[in-house]
Amino acid sequence: MLFVIFTDNSVIYEKVLEGNNVTLDPGIKTLLKGCTVKWTQGPDCNGTLIAQWEDAEIFINETLKDVLQLDNKTGALTMNRMTMSLEGFYCLMMLCGHEPHILRKYHIIVYEHVPTPHLSSAPANVTQSDGICSVNCSVRNAPEVLLSWYQGEKNIDEISDSDISVNLTLPLQIQSQPETIYTCRASNPVSDATASLNSTQWCPPHHSGHKSMLWILVGVVPAVTVLVILIIYLYKRRNRQGAQGACNMFTLHQMTSPQNDSVSEGSDERLLANPTQQPGQTQ
Repeated sequence: MLFVIFTDNSVIYEKVLEGNNVTLDPGIKTLLKGCTVKWTQGPDCNGTLIAQWEDAEIFINETLKDVLQLDNKTGALTMNRMTMSLEGFYCLMMLCGHEPHILRKYHIIVYEHVPTPHLSSAPANVTQSDGICSVNCSVRNAPEVLLSWYQGEKNIDEISDSDISVNLTLPLQIQSQPETIYTCRASNPVSDATASLNSTQWCPPHHSGHKSMLWILVGVVPAVTVLVILIIYLYKRRNRQGAQGACNMFTLHQMTSPQNDSVSEGSDERLLANPTQQPGQTQ
């Protein structure tokens, strides 16, 4: 059987979510007898040997025994429960004799789960009474994260930044009418997360302010009425108490007035002029 020497100088990129598995496939159906399969870790094929198939025997590097699996039929290498520490370059060499019959390079990129974006109110250029509100969507940045706004199924805005030290924030102005569902989507090549809002719930219609004022009046007017009635009652009660006090003072003044004293003095003078007159008798 003629076996053609094949060397692939390009790099095959494999993107995987942290914690998931990834398989590096050589692209052959059956291993040939007398051939050796070697997997190395590093930017070139002279890196650390991590797995090998030779003479139907499988070798796995001791430090990766719980991570790697080598298929003894196809030579495919499976890496389980990927972590950031396993990210990097890997190389496959399949040798029959002294020449490599297959030489292939892989670059595994491991991504974190994208967190759920956060929605928050933002200052708008117009007032809420105009029926327009502003909302910010933000998410912690990471490699190749894209933050997008959707109106229904339509992509209306998006942002990304290679500087992962800065969080991504994407503002959006929305109208309350007609009722619309807006979705903010954070994504990377292997995962995504979304947060949605209803336009009428997030940004009330422009006449809702009038309704709110009506409810305020409904609550305030009765309270003010009761307060006024209470003030009038207290005022009248105070006036009645003042009038009664004035009457009492007038009566007391009459009882202690000089006119009574003069009557008493006249009686005493008559008694002195006629000593024989008994008190209470008249001439």
